[in-house]
Amino acid sequence: FFQLRQSALKKEDADLQLEMEKLERERNLHIRELKRIHNEDQSRFNNHPVLNERYLLLMLLGKGGFSEVHKAFDLKEQRYVACKVHQLNKDWKEDKKANYI
Repeated sequence: FFQLRQSALKKEDADLQLEMEKLERERNLHIRELKRIHNEDQSRFNNHPVLNERYLLLMLLGKGGFSEVHKAFDLKEQRYVACKVHQLNKDWKEDKKANYI
């Protein structure tokens, strides 16, 4: 009887561990998406402009120190692309800004 009960408890424990791992992955995805949405809301490109009369910015994919990557639609080639937009730090001196560009 005890071996049968122990076996059932081990299976239940394994099932719970799998469920916990699944929930942890889902939680991490939600956290990442919340950060992405927050960053998109804070972006100066959150109004989805057309850049260079060609690239329609659709959504922020990621953000780094001085750049953002947006999913965009290339109006000329009629396809989806990724656009990396670099931004200069306003606190940089002019010579550093010139070297960055």
